[in-house]
Amino acid sequence: MTMQRASSGGARRRHRGPRRAQSRGVVLVIALILLVVIGISSSVAIRTSLFGDLVSQNMRAQALALEAAELALRYCESQVAAGNYAAISVIEGGTDDEWRTESNWDTANSVPASVLGSNINYAVTPQCMVKRMSYAEAFPAENVPPNAKRIRDRLEDGEEYVFIFRITARGYSPDFRRDGDGRPVSGAQVTVQSALRAIL
Repeated sequence: MTMQRASSGGARRRHRGPRRAQSRGVVLVIALILLVVIGISSSVAIRTSLFGDLVSQNMRAQALALEAAELALRYCESQVAAGNYAAISVIEGGTDDEWRTESNWDTANSVPASVLGSNINYAVTPQCMVKRMSYAEAFPAENVPPNAKRIRDRLEDGEEYVFIFRITARGYSPDFRRDGDGRPVSGAQVTVQSALRAIL
């Protein structure tokens, strides 16, 4: 009887071996699955964080470029309003949109350092382009409603004429860069425009 019990116990021990190995195999598979899930979750979290940072940087660059463009616009507006045409370059007449041609910005007015201040260092100085047009050039006859203002306004002495100054300004973010062909490769660029009526 004793020998049979020992034999039976040995048999039971032999049957436990495969079950333990099987359990360890299941645990290993679960651990591998968890590692894969954790790896994917970490990758998604990193990408989401990087995307959020990129969006934030782009918004900041756009805001700084807009601020620079508005600064350039105010500078040229103030020069025109004061009649200080000697301080700026003015394009005379015509109906072309010179500001649309990239090469024309090479000779556009740059905002002086004294106006820019020292709070922000711009890689490309904000610029403004001023064009003086007659009333007829600014508002061609086919676009003027019947009750519109006369093309030429005269004062008492009959000498003065109405002119429209179209001011286009461009601003750039501090990190704005171009490649060798002049194409933007980083940063932001913003263009704004206004018109002033003057009697000369």
